[in-house]
Amino acid sequence: MPGDVKEDMNADAAARRELVGNNLFENLGDPIKNILLLLTKEGKEVDEGTLQLLQHITVKQLAKVFDMLNQEEDPETILAWLKRRARKNKGGEDDWKEERKKLISTGAERDPIAFYKAIEEANAAKADEYQQMEEERSQLRLAKMKERENARQKKADEMEQAKKAVEDEGGWWKATDHMPEKDKNAINDAFDKFATRYSDFDNTDKDQDGEWWKRDPFRRDWERNKGNGKKWTAVIEGAKDKATDAELEVREEFYKSNDWWKSDRYKRDWDATKDNDWWKEEPYIKDWQQNKHEGVRWKAAKEESGLESEGNTYPATPEEQKRREDWYKANGPSGVVKKWNAATEGDPEKCSVAEKHAREEFYRNGDWWKNDDARQDFKDKGLDCDALKFAAQPKDREWWKQEPYREDYFKNGNNGKKWTAIIEVVGIDNNGDKKPAPSIEKQKREDWFKANWWKQPEIKDDWKKNGKTGKAWKAPTEADAKTGNYPKPVGPTEQRAREDWYRTADEEWWKQPRYIEDYFQNGDEGRHWSGKTEDDGNTGNAHQSPCDVPQKKKREDWYKDNWWKQPKYTDDWHKNGALGDAWCGKSDSSKVDKEWWKQGTFIENWSNTHKQKTSPEGSDWWKQPQYVEDFYRFGPNGKKWCAKDETHGAEGTGDQNPATPDEKEAREHWYGDNWWTAPKHALDWATLGPRGQTWKSADLPEPGKAGSEAPEDVKAQREDWYRPIGDMWRASGEELGFAKKAAENPCTPAEAIRRDEWYRQNWWKAPEFVDDWKKNGSNGKKWAAGNEDAGKKGEADKDPASPEEQQLRDDWYRNAGDNEWWKEPQYCEDWAHNGPEGAMWTADNRPNANRRGGKEHPCPIKEKDERDAWYNDNWWKTPTCHDDWKKNGKAGPLCGKKKPLTTLDRQDPETIGDGWWKKPEYIEDWLKNGDGGKHWTGDDPVSAAAGLGHKKPASDPEKEKREKWYKDNWWKAPSCADDWAKKGANGKKWGAVDPDATRGENGDTKPATDPEKEKREDWYRKHADGDDWWKRPEFIDDYQNAGPSGKKWTAGNPTAGALGLGHECPASGPEKKKREDWYKDNWWKAPSCADDWAKKGANGKKWGAVDPDATRGENGDTKPATDPEKEKREDWYRKHADGDDWWKRPEFIDDYQNAGPSGKKWTAGNPTAGALGLGHECPASGPEKKKREDWYKDNWW
Repeated sequence: MPGDVKEDMNADAAARRELVGNNLFENLGDPIKNILLLLTKEGKEVDEGTLQLLQHITVKQLAKVFDMLNQEEDPETILAWLKRRARKNKGGEDDWKEERKKLISTGAERDPIAFYKAIEEANAAKADEYQQMEEERSQLRLAKMKERENARQKKADEMEQAKKAVEDEGGWWKATDHMPEKDKNAINDAFDKFATRYSDFDNTDKDQDGEWWKRDPFRRDWERNKGNGKKWTAVIEGAKDKATDAELEVREEFYKSNDWWKSDRYKRDWDATKDNDWWKEEPYIKDWQQNKHEGVRWKAAKEESGLESEGNTYPATPEEQKRREDWYKANGPSGVVKKWNAATEGDPEKCSVAEKHAREEFYRNGDWWKNDDARQDFKDKGLDCDALKFAAQPKDREWWKQEPYREDYFKNGNNGKKWTAIIEVVGIDNNGDKKPAPSIEKQKREDWFKANWWKQPEIKDDWKKNGKTGKAWKAPTEADAKTGNYPKPVGPTEQRAREDWYRTADEEWWKQPRYIEDYFQNGDEGRHWSGKTEDDGNTGNAHQSPCDVPQKKKREDWYKDNWWKQPKYTDDWHKNGALGDAWCGKSDSSKVDKEWWKQGTFIENWSNTHKQKTSPEGSDWWKQPQYVEDFYRFGPNGKKWCAKDETHGAEGTGDQNPATPDEKEAREHWYGDNWWTAPKHALDWATLGPRGQTWKSADLPEPGKAGSEAPEDVKAQREDWYRPIGDMWRASGEELGFAKKAAENPCTPAEAIRRDEWYRQNWWKAPEFVDDWKKNGSNGKKWAAGNEDAGKKGEADKDPASPEEQQLRDDWYRNAGDNEWWKEPQYCEDWAHNGPEGAMWTADNRPNANRRGGKEHPCPIKEKDERDAWYNDNWWKTPTCHDDWKKNGKAGPLCGKKKPLTTLDRQDPETIGDGWWKKPEYIEDWLKNGDGGKHWTGDDPVSAAAGLGHKKPASDPEKEKREKWYKDNWWKAPSCADDWAKKGANGKKWGAVDPDATRGENGDTKPATDPEKEKREDWYRKHADGDDWWKRPEFIDDYQNAGPSGKKWTAGNPTAGALGLGHECPASGPEKKKREDWYKDNWWKAPSCADDWAKKGANGKKWGAVDPDATRGENGDTKPATDPEKEKREDWYRKHADGDDWWKRPEFIDDYQNAGPSGKKWTAGNPTAGALGLGHECPASGPEKKKREDWYKDNWW
């Protein structure tokens, strides 16, 4: 900052300080005080005499000052007027009093008439002067008003010209993007005031993401006005009447305790303080001031430790402590005062670090997915909308913010021919010099480029090469980045924002999953992926406006390398993890087609509903949308619309089998009147709705131009034709589809069109035709037909598909049709675990299977037998077998089997079927709670697992039968088995004579007989650790790190555990309790402890600690376990040691294959860091990584 400017600012501040606090100044009214402060800001001096004079201003005159300020009078003019009025008000004390006395006395001695005439003349002159001053003020006021009006008009003209220029080129102009924030806020406030006063809208029964009064406008009304607020106190949104006192108390409690930090003032506080280090905050500098080096907060290495007063346990380096002390000495007494991260509002104590990060995320992005733009995006794109793909609001979606345009700006400046273009298509063609954007638009873009200078390729390369040590990408300004010399980088929040962008900057619109899918499903026929612009891709206009050949080749090459990014593969990975057989493949495969709406049931529903609406039967087959599109795309050269029958039309052989000339002419005439039925126009309606141009045109519009609009009744007729119908196939989810609730919960219109197109090409995958193939093979008269109508009539012998098409279908029936939902791993596991009694694999559809509703909603007997036969042939695909192979390789006990597992191999036969209540967790419930147990008393497995035995109990005779069995078998409870496993013969539970002795741990004084104890020990040995997959290290780690909130160890089966679905598929309450008890005794088996033993041996401070808390604090040296206990642990570590080659395990090979040198697992320095993906934070040495890479290259398979 130049020195003279800084001095002026200091002088202004000093002048203001002299006024504020001065009693004379404070006694003045607010309008006068504001005027004086404005004058000091302009450099004018306000002396003591002026302050004393202004004390004589009356209240009425003060009101006049309000009017003057509203009319934007000049402050100096207003002050002059105030001084005159003040002098007049002083009366006898004014400066003219004595002068008038002199004039009167001397004048009276001479000529009183002349004296009074002189006074009259002076008054008249003064009146003329006032009149002239008033006229000058009026003229100045009018001039300023005219100046503001001209500025507004100029802005409006610029906006109108820019809008016209963009719309003339076929672009879409959004005025709010160019409107100042102040104006937008004023408009919003005006609407809010109007709605509050006049709206009678009743949203009582509407679902608006919870209660309406929790939204920001109402919370802000409470913050500002408390009980006087008009918005938040309304009984319903927008009403004039107040809610009840009890309801208002509930709302106030919510505002006070939940979202106080979301208010604007805290966001401003965050914005002002976000880049300051945590240790600069008030609690830490106070700790230093009061305790110096004895402080336990300020010298902590990390904020988490400082917050918990663990600075002595986890101190920062001496150099860092010295740096902090120097800052504290120079910046006392309060340091940086942050209010936004308080534990509660106004509290000097801070919230947790996790909560702090959550608040920062809100301040950066807010609930952006609730705003109007996001809602419209959801309406336009449905499940492909930004809100469901991005964690934070994507702010750089405009076409000119993408890499080619940024590069053009930074390389060529104002001479660039891309970034200066009026619309995207002009930029693609490098014609920005011929058709430039309006100046207002260019200025907006230039401002953005300057603010985002760090997105230049060379700056991004600095981050890629050097990571955290890079200097250019962390620089505060572009000039600093070029020199590399700057005193301080940007703060951690800004660094995180830049790194997030560098990691995810895959910006080209055509790389989105739906375009990849369009390429693989439709190839050159796809109407999305090859569009010239994003708008062409989104509206399905690629056939009319394709990209150039080099660009198309570039996209095709990228798609071939990234086939696995299609939704069907990402879904397979999300659902099945390492067990997924689709995403692990070498290339795209038509066998993988498992989207739920492609199931036969939904194909049938489409065929019976929507197809009937849009597909005329019989000879008018050519009126279907795909044939209309063929006509308008290729004209006379089309090979579909002109065929003599539907079969040849579907196969595209109309050139070889044409209709008669008269028939073709009749079709052309119909197409001329019904051009709007082509998919292109349906997509225009589906994606843009009322903003669409082609679908609502009166006549067929010319390319790139919007024709005149059709009458309302015509548009209504077209919309009715476009609108999809059907109660299943167009649902937004599988469960809703099976429930026939598509009308209430439909997918987006664009998604419905996509499904409709797939169904038209794949009608022969419906159950009717699959069954025909299974039953009759090549002699089937349905599946081999050339079109669906002929297939349903069984006329394949009269109207067959071509041999090539029949071969394609036959291949699919034999191979690719192997995509039924019940073949997924979790259902295989259910079959393997429970056999015929499984409640998942036996269900009629996937939603019922996920609810374990196989008994209530079973599949047909014949289909159940088919599934069972498939499972018997593919039993090795179960997660259990996969786990066995992963853990033990070919030597695994299951991998070596040649026959499928029988039920007896899998579990205790006593617990199968109606004996479910004999499972250990229910024995435990009876043993601990007796008649009060809520699990063992349940009427069925579902109510028992949910602990609903008191609400849905078994009958009394049934409970008596169970109790009788429990009294003979109580020792099978997990607590007894665990007592035997831990203490052997010294256990006081398992060897007791009866349940009461066990509960009192009196097995030593009330023991069972020796034969009985031998019988029990045999049982324990046979069942020990049989189904205890949750004892594996990764699950111990999950318990250690996340406790009861863990998503792995809490799962009900190994698959759900591996996929982290413990919240969706949880184990029963007793089972989780059993596991927790085991973890509390076996926490030292966690990978971090094993790694500590492997690296440091006897000097390790984790593995040898007495308890988990001592391990977390690495206090094994001061709080050690007993020697026998440590010996037991070392024996276990030796037995289970991975050696130094832990990185050869499959998950690390996978990481190398997928991420290469950037992998976060295989590059780690130890197994724990590898398992947690901390290879960047805890890396192995260079030679070690080189050794691993060499091994991976030879063993990638």
